[in-house]
Amino acid sequence: MFRLAATAAEFEHLLASNPDASETWIRYMDYHLCLADAARAEAGQAFARISFREEEEKLNVWTALLALELKYGSEDALADAVERAGRQNNPKRVYLRVYEMLEWEVGTAAPHKRAEATERADRMLGRMCKKFWSKKTEWLAHTEYLMKQSRHMEAKDVES
Repeated sequence: MFRLAATAAEFEHLLASNPDASETWIRYMDYHLCLADAARAEAGQAFARISFREEEEKLNVWTALLALELKYGSEDALADAVERAGRQNNPKRVYLRVYEMLEWEVGTAAPHKRAEATERADRMLGRMCKKFWSKKTEWLAHTEYLMKQSRHMEAKDVES
């Protein structure tokens, strides 16, 4: 049974006993969320301590770090994190996870922030399609995103 830690020392103890548990790392990152730099440092510790065989666990921590950069970091910090995550994981999976986060951000953004969220999603999806120009999954994701935004003419021209 998973016990929720309340202090940094308790998290350290839990992680010492099971360093491959991405859920504990993510909760520890969340614990430090008020200090974004501390959360980034904890992610670095997770990458160093989670076994290289635990690809899915590392990808989970990368996803949490990408979400942190999306919410609290700059666009450059997000792009840098995506590139680093892509070098250490399957880059298509990384970009598709970022796509899902951006799609959610656009759908839930306050009306006065929706245009900014849409522009950021458009830029990231453009990068994704450029990077994986020969892969249909990414093009379909981009087209689906545009259709959900009722941008039918842009979706029709997405392959151009």
